[in-house]
Formats: sequence, C-alpha cells, structure tokens
Amino acid sequence: MRKKQTGAFLISAAIAVAILGVLISFWGVNYARQMRIERAERIGEALKIIGDRVQSFVVEHHHEIDALLRDGKKQLKAGGMTFQRETDALGNEYVGKLTAATLIKATNATGIGERPPGNVGDYVIRVYLGCDGKGNNCNVETLTYIEKPIPKPYASEPDMDAAAIAARKIGMLGGVSQMGGGHAFRFLEANGRNSTVEKFATTGGLVAMRGGYSTGAADAYLRRDGSRAMTGDLQMGKHGIVGAGKIEGQSLEVTSATVKGTVNMGGATISGPLNLTDPTTKKRSNILGAGDITGDGTLTMKRLDVASAKVDGALGAESVEVSKDLKVSGDLRAGKAVADTITSRQALKSGSGVVVLEQEYRVGGACSGVGGIDRSASNGIALDARGRVLSCQSGSWQLASTPKTVTEVPDPIIQVIRKNEAMWLSLFRPAQHQGMSRVWGALACALVDMPRSNMTSATFLAGSDHAGSPEITLMSDGSISFSRTGNGAAVACLSRSKHIKAEVYSIISSNAWNYVNIPPRELYASYTSEFQDKAIAIFARRQQEHIVMGIWSYEWKNCTGSYRGRMKGALACTVMERNWCYSTSGGSKRASVEMDADGTPIVDFGNTYGEVTCAFPTKADALAAGFSVCSHGGNNCASTW
Repeated sequence: MRKKQTGAFLISAAIAVAILGVLISFWGVNYARQMRIERAERIGEALKIIGDRVQSFVVEHHHEIDALLRDGKKQLKAGGMTFQRETDALGNEYVGKLTAATLIKATNATGIGERPPGNVGDYVIRVYLGCDGKGNNCNVETLTYIEKPIPKPYASEPDMDAAAIAARKIGMLGGVSQMGGGHAFRFLEANGRNSTVEKFATTGGLVAMRGGYSTGAADAYLRRDGSRAMTGDLQMGKHGIVGAGKIEGQSLEVTSATVKGTVNMGGATISGPLNLTDPTTKKRSNILGAGDITGDGTLTMKRLDVASAKVDGALGAESVEVSKDLKVSGDLRAGKAVADTITSRQALKSGSGVVVLEQEYRVGGACSGVGGIDRSASNGIALDARGRVLSCQSGSWQLASTPKTVTEVPDPIIQVIRKNEAMWLSLFRPAQHQGMSRVWGALACALVDMPRSNMTSATFLAGSDHAGSPEITLMSDGSISFSRTGNGAAVACLSRSKHIKAEVYSIISSNAWNYVNIPPRELYASYTSEFQDKAIAIFARRQQEHIVMGIWSYEWKNCTGSYRGRMKGALACTVMERNWCYSTSGGSKRASVEMDADGTPIVDFGNTYGEVTCAFPTKADALAAGFSVCSHGGNNCASTW
C-alpha cells in the first residue's frame, strides 16, 4: 500500500533555490562593483605616475618652458626630443608634441606605460601658462588627464562615480571634468574650497591630475637643509639676498657692489676707472701702503705731497704748495700771485696802474696788527665799504681826506646826529587791574590791543553821561589824558624825548583806587629797526624820522550840527575838548578819536566843539588836510582858543 505524499520537500527545495539565486545575484552585483572600483583605482594610480613625471619634467626645464610659452619662436630640446608651442581648437597655448611616449624618452623613464589601463584612450599632457585676471602674473602649470571618460558598465555614458574614485586615488591633485557648462576640471583644495581649470576639457567625466607652481613638487628647486642642489638659475627678480654668509663660486658678475669690509684679492684687472669716492657722503678715500705705481698715462691730482720728486722734463701744475722757502734764481713769472704778505725791497710796480684792495675796513676800527708787518699797520692804507681811502692814524682807521659830501660823513657821526634828532616810541602796558590815566611828554598817543568789552569800566566809571567811546584828550598843561579806555589796555605814544612817564589808576577794591606812576614798558628810537616795525604795527602806516604836528579848530554856531570825519594823511590825532552843548542838540557822545581799518584816525566831535592836533609825515600833508603847522616851542601844539 503506497504512503500518502504531502509535498513539503518540494516547497523547501523551491525556497532554497530562490535564496541561492538571490545570493548569487548579490554576489555578482558586488563583484561587478568591486571590479569597477579596482579599475578606477588602477586608472588613478597610472595617471598619478605619469602626472608626477610631467611635474618632474617641468621642474627640470622650468626656465626653458617659460621662455617657450612666452616666445613661440624658441624651441625646447630635452633628451633628444624637440618641443614647441602649439594652440588647440579652443585657442589655448601649450607645449606641443609632449605625449606620454615623448615624455618617457625625454626623461629616460622606465616602468611607465604609454597608455592608461582600460578603454579610456591615451594620456593627454598640457603644459601652459596660468595667469591672473590682469595677465600680469603668469606661472607654468600642468594638467595631465585621460582622453576618454570611464564608461558605465554596459553603457556609453561617463561613470562619474568611477571618475571620483580615480581622482581620490590620485590625492589632493586629482580632479574630474564636470558634465555641465564648459566641462571645467574641478579640484578640491586643502581648505575645503573648490578650484577649477577652465581650459582643455571637452566632455565630462575626464579624470585629471594638475601640477605646476603651486604644487609641492616645485620644492625640488632648493631645500632649506641644503640636501638638494639647484637644477636651474635662481631668478631673484631684482630682489636682494639678505643674511648670507660665505658665498663661493667660479665667477661673480654684478653691475655694482658695495663692500663695507676688507677685500682681499690676489690680483685685479680693472677695465674702467677706479673711483674712490663714496657716492652717498662724497667722502674721498686714500691709497695706503702702495709700492711702485707704474704706467705710461697721466697722474691727475688736485694736490701732490711727496718727500722728494725728480722731474726730467717741464713741470706743469695748476697749483704748487711750498711749505718752506721757494728760491728762484731766475725771473718768477705768474699770471696771479696770492700771498699773505708781499714785501718788495725796491719799488712795487703795477703795469696796469691799478691796485685793488679787496678787504674792507670801517672808520674807527683798530688797525694795529693788521697786515702782519711788525704787528702794526703803521703808514698803512685801506678802503671802507664805500670805497673811501682810509689811513692808519693813532691805531685806528680814519678818513685819509676831509668829507666833501654828506654821503662821505662817517656812520658814527651820523648816528650821533640821529640820536639828537630822534623820535621815540613808548609802549605802556598796565596790569589787568590798572588803567591809563595820563601821559606827560608825548606828542600823540593811540590805544593798542584794547578789547571791546573793556571800553567802559563799570567799577570805576559810573553814570550814563560818561558812557561812549574811549577819549584821548590833550590837556592845557601839555599832558594827554585817557578816559573810558578800560583796564589792561596798552597805549603807544610818540615823543621827541625818551623822558616820558605815565600815570595809571590801580583798583584796590570795588570802591577804592589809587594812582601810580609807571615808566614805559618798551622804548624805541626812530633810527632803530624796532621803531619802524612797532610803529607800522600800531599806526598801520610807515613812520617817518621827522613828524610834523598840525592843529585844526572846529567851532559850532548856536550848537547846531555835528562833525565826524577821517583825518586824511594823519598818523595819529588827539582831541582837546573845550566845551559841549546840551544833549538834546546832536548826540550825547563826547569828542573822541578812533582808528579806521586802514590806520586813518577818525575824529568825532559829537555835540562838542574844540580843536584837534594830529601828527603828519610831512608839512605838505598837514597843510593839505587843512591844518595849521605847529611851532616846536613846546612838546605839544599851543592852543588857539
């Protein structure tokens, strides 16, 4: 009897077969993926090897490559290969005929294949100039990449994942061309930022390795520890080498050299002049310890100092200095003889009839010891600055003849005359708690540096009847009084004598004061330069040595009208008040003198009448202004009232 079948085995077998199929499929996919990774890594490793060789080639021939790319007429020859500059379809210039095959021959490389593994075409090598945006700074750069992108399995599209794996295998110098845009090569910098190379790529997925100036291989030029020698010239770009010790070499060629120490040479050949002058300080150096100086040229020196000299021929010299006696047996002929003293035992003759005395002396100066003859200039003659003949008389220079004109009068005599006829400028400067009250012995006075806020002294003057402009009044006794000038106001006065004094009030308290006599703070005579400078600054016009005083009377009739006007041509003025009318007739301001901006006095009689005295440069100026010229019987004009 047959046993009943349930079908459990068939179900289990089907499940096992399904699981086995899944495992086989998973293994197959993983195996294919692993094959893609290994293929990409092999491509990256091969590209890195050829890229490093390109970088070594550029380092070794950097200067020749730089010259080739800058000047297309030149050629680069290396290892029996010839390279020249070329341009691709995109207009990019690069080193032409540089392929993997020519690179291997030029560098004698071994163990490197001419083609990359896999179906990715050939190696493409581009060596070019990378410049900044302005094109001023250009460096040699390299780009080595595969000709075709890595394709996807069972497709023709670029496998970007495999390209990324190959770029990572290369390292920091690896990159991949992008699918979009201009297919620029994209590289990842050490700081995490991206950089691109816009040139050469024509499609996406191309794996590349860059190199050049900014890469680590450039340090092959020189190492700080001295373990690697230079393979090319060290171009300093006109910069200095600082802090160097001993420099050894076969030859030294420089345009100029500055040596601050000692130069030791076995021999020297100088084709140009030997200049021993410091170009900065212009200091001249000496030649010390020289033996024989031999030559057939000319020795040109400003001075020649030798212990002895033998001259076989004629001696021609622009200047000869003899420290001791110069004895000449024959005639001494010279175009010009310069000496401290020339003594002639016989007559001293001048063929032209002219003797020029260059040194000048002044009248009254000492003449003893001048000329170097027995410490005395007895019987000596000289000239002063005006060309007048002087003779030594009793130890001093005096005029050899009597003056015939005013210009021949000696300066000391002129100074005495000026002192006797001088005008004097006196400056009085009261303290801040003092004010001017009166001056004796002055011709005219003017205020100096008086602030507007101090024109009225509230502590000393009271009542509105006294308010107004400052007054400088000529009194009947010849003195000049001051009113409303304020505290601390300085006063300048002109006089014919330096004997002048002033009286100031000194405030003790708000209701008490006293009077004090003070001398001038500054005193200048008209023949001094200080007088001219101070007078111009105070009176705003040039002062003359002789000043003419004039007087002018102003009279009211029935107290009607008023007068205010400029005293044209006057240097300074003083009003002597005689009377005044009621305040209802005209202004309430009393008579005063102000100085205009150009220095011209302005006389304002207000509602007063009286007379004014002014100082004029000349008599003609006083008469032109309508003034009467004062007599000089006293220090001030006599009143005509």
